[in-house]
Amino acid sequence: MSNDIELDITAEYALNLSLIEVGVGSLVHAINIPFSGHLLSINQGLLLTHVSRILLNHSLGGVKACANISTISALFKSLSPAGKKLGPMLSISVQGFLFSVGLFLGGSSFLGVILGMSLLCCWAFIQPSITLYIFFGHNLITAVEFYANKVEDSLAIPVESQLSFVLAIIVTKMILGSSLAVLIFRQNRDAFLYHPPAWTAKSIIKRHNDSTLGNILKSSFKDLFNPLFLMSFSFMMVFFLFNQNSSSEVIWLSFRPIAIAFLFFFLSRHPFIYKFLNNLRGKGMFKKQFLIFDKAKEKLYKK
Repeated sequence: MSNDIELDITAEYALNLSLIEVGVGSLVHAINIPFSGHLLSINQGLLLTHVSRILLNHSLGGVKACANISTISALFKSLSPAGKKLGPMLSISVQGFLFSVGLFLGGSSFLGVILGMSLLCCWAFIQPSITLYIFFGHNLITAVEFYANKVEDSLAIPVESQLSFVLAIIVTKMILGSSLAVLIFRQNRDAFLYHPPAWTAKSIIKRHNDSTLGNILKSSFKDLFNPLFLMSFSFMMVFFLFNQNSSSEVIWLSFRPIAIAFLFFFLSRHPFIYKFLNNLRGKGMFKKQFLIFDKAKEKLYKK
């Protein structure tokens, strides 16, 4: 397979992944499906599985293509200056890297796909934990220990059993994702999943033009009412009230995560990310990625 064909496949599927993210993301958010990030991560893994099958006999092409597809798809997130970027860009690129690691270790085979999907599935649990740690600092770990001990005292469920339950959820997702990936890898034809509806392309182009400061501030404020943040903040406030003697300290500890979270949400929507990434266009290792990105963008405006 020539490099031109490989680049074309990479550009096509990078664009498809971005469009599917818009389509599936809009659907799960419209019907308020919780933990939608886990569905999107499995979807990404299935698309990368499909690509690894296409490039089955192309040396390390599958490994490189899967990593590049995820990187380019993450770049497409920066085309939406008023939308969330940092979180989705990080999750897409890291998940693609982890999937590629699985392919590198196990090859473009059932073993490689299972390893890649298993690693990819873990990240949707790790990234929210890192984000919450940024918001709440070391108090988050102390609070988790506090609640784990309370559950043990009140319900007689040992901390080890609670940890086992969490691990069981992660392993269940890994098994589910790997099973679906094996099914996709065995297919001999394209699934309709890889042909996103035309309206998703128009959605990306429209959002690219929606980047006023007012919209970014408004959206950042709305992010503070995200269920995951609200639930985490509520649990942390209860923990602070139980463990802090000074009311002023409780007030400070409550405002600090709100301020950090708002700043994080604002920066994650600000267009400086696209401008910063665009400055890397002509530099060394980024040349190929931007070549694929430009090819994918041409395909976007033709849809």
